[in-house]
Amino acid sequence: MIFVAPERVARALPDLLTTCGRGSIQRSGPGGVLPIVSRRATRTGDEPHYLIMIQSLLRDGDFDLRNNYENHDYLAYNPNVIPDPHVIVTGERWYPVHAIGLPILAAPVHAVGG
Repeated sequence: MIFVAPERVARALPDLLTTCGRGSIQRSGPGGVLPIVSRRATRTGDEPHYLIMIQSLLRDGDFDLRNNYENHDYLAYNPNVIPDPHVIVTGERWYPVHAIGLPILAAPVHAVGG
């Protein structure tokens, strides 16, 4: 996230909108700082793995992630192949190494808003 002072935004707004493309500009904070978030940014860290957990819960009704990783289901929202599934293999099932609380709470929101 990039923070830009409002007076600089006023001068650079045409360039910012062109540069950000589909990005969004929102006003927040007591100082009138404008965070600029680009939708072109890729998901990093554990985020793709949590999204796979949500996807598996909504589509399959389980946390067996094997089919989701093997079928590359995550390519619908993550442009890169994930080389290291974050799973614990038990027999033929792949269970997440991450806690399932966040995906359970986020699944209804994700189902409605994507």
